[in-house]
Amino acid sequence: MTLKLTRGLWIWAAVLALALLLIVPLTGWQRACGALAIALALYLAWRRAGRRAAWRRQAFSLANDMSLPPATYRQPVVLVCGDGLQGLFETTGADKVALRITSQGCYLRVASTEHLPRMVESILAYRSHWGGQLCVLYIINPGEHADVAVLAGQLRAFRHQLVVARRHGPEPPAPVPEC
Repeated sequence: MTLKLTRGLWIWAAVLALALLLIVPLTGWQRACGALAIALALYLAWRRAGRRAAWRRQAFSLANDMSLPPATYRQPVVLVCGDGLQGLFETTGADKVALRITSQGCYLRVASTEHLPRMVESILAYRSHWGGQLCVLYIINPGEHADVAVLAGQLRAFRHQLVVARRHGPEPPAPVPEC
């Protein structure tokens, strides 16, 4: 949910609480104390929502001073993680997100699967309406994996992070295994 919608929801809740306060039979000073408590709760919720939105935006910084496509962008937005990311994206710092835009879609590098839920949350904080366009691509290069058990563990970790990411936003399409 965007910052404006969150703050609007808190204002609506405060207005409803004040309306309820007027209906309930209370003395004048009790109503004043109740109104003050509601105003204080609204102020705290307003600040918390602002800090949370700032934290989300800070967590998402693109490499090489690039920016996300405009809000009207309608192509798929693909979060790419797994093997061989160095060949697909420019090498950047671990704290930066690499971006690649093609005619087929917008590709964002996820450094490790543990960052996937936070990345989904950050992207939806910037562009909340992109939920239907968001998808995940996990690249596996079988030649790089000598131990099948390690590969199976990485796939289980990816599936777990995908479940966690689905809790933060709209459900990305289920992964389709390809050979």
